[in-house]
Amino acid sequence: MGNASSKASRYVVRAHGGELTYETRIHLEQAYLAGLVEPEDEVSVEGSGIWRKASEMPELASLRRAEHTLAGAYVPWVAASVILAVAALIFFIRGPWYVALALALILSAVLYGLTYKASQLKHTR
Repeated sequence: MGNASSKASRYVVRAHGGELTYETRIHLEQAYLAGLVEPEDEVSVEGSGIWRKASEMPELASLRRAEHTLAGAYVPWVAASVILAVAALIFFIRGPWYVALALALILSAVLYGLTYKASQLKHTR
């Protein structure tokens, strides 16, 4: 049992005059992505005595870059969804109902695809 606990690294984060301990690197990564751990916060593997800014830790910095790159890739699809929704609403109010229905079906397919891709991204982390 002592051997298993020595393999697991806990991370201590120093910020705003206090310290928080994260049980695993995954917990630290999730906190960093959520903005709970900021780039200027100091991070140390518990017991090492070595402190580094979170932004200087390659594993955390690469997470933010990947997140921003992926988020940017979805912007056109989100914009298209908004345009489709507005067009469907306009045709529902003024135009032929079957055009509104077709646009709504296309919109649902686009939103389903975005939701599926986002859920796959979440599970790959």
